[in-house]
Amino acid sequence: MADDDAVAELAEAVDVGWILVCTALVFWEQAGFAMLEAGSVRARNLGNILFKNLLDVSLGAVVFAAVGYGLAFGDSASGVVGSTGFFLRSLESPYDYAIWAWHWSFAATAATTVSGASAASPRTRRRSVARGARRRGAREPDAGKGKADDLRGFAGHNATLTALGVYCLWFGWFGFNAGCSGGLSGGGAKVAALAAVNTALAPPCGALVALGVERWRAGYWSLPATVSGLLAGLVGITGPAASSRRAPRSPSAP
Repeated sequence: MADDDAVAELAEAVDVGWILVCTALVFWEQAGFAMLEAGSVRARNLGNILFKNLLDVSLGAVVFAAVGYGLAFGDSASGVVGSTGFFLRSLESPYDYAIWAWHWSFAATAATTVSGASAASPRTRRRSVARGARRRGAREPDAGKGKADDLRGFAGHNATLTALGVYCLWFGWFGFNAGCSGGLSGGGAKVAALAAVNTALAPPCGALVALGVERWRAGYWSLPATVSGLLAGLVGITGPAASSRRAPRSPSAP
């Protein structure tokens, strides 16, 4: 019995360690999104997008700890939302805490995706341009056109930031997909390994296809098309990253 307890404790420690590593990888996507979005917008919108990225992850942590986790994973109320587990009250074991951190990293990433979708929105763009024009007496530029010396099709202000952001996202996505194994014990290692292989292969396939199509369609090699194709590969492989997934154990499950 003592040996069985020791084995179970070791298995839980391995699973908790794996989940925490994957949590850190998913959270690193925050840096990836920040760089991708910062490089893809005009310089005048840089402060705005970075502020939104910092704010959504900060507010997201507090709100998720207070009510988000309970609404998602608490005891069901009429089969709609959770009604318990608010303010971390349902967390007991190390696995519970690790799973909370894991789900928070996902929630924070989802919030950052929303901020990226509103980066340099028309209203923000008009306000920024109007302020700049008043300061410099400049004519408002055409927001839909890049400079003549921009990379082909690239309307952002820093291609290096954009490329680095994509690399960071790809790196973090290994935690995103492989971490869904819920641990390494009980067959989880095989699921995680398969998910990692697919996460390594899908993005370059998407990038190469998008690059080839843009070359054939527009007649030039396009950085934005390559970036979009790589991201599409990451998103597309997330669901079927492993042929079978072992869902993470519910909080406090044996």
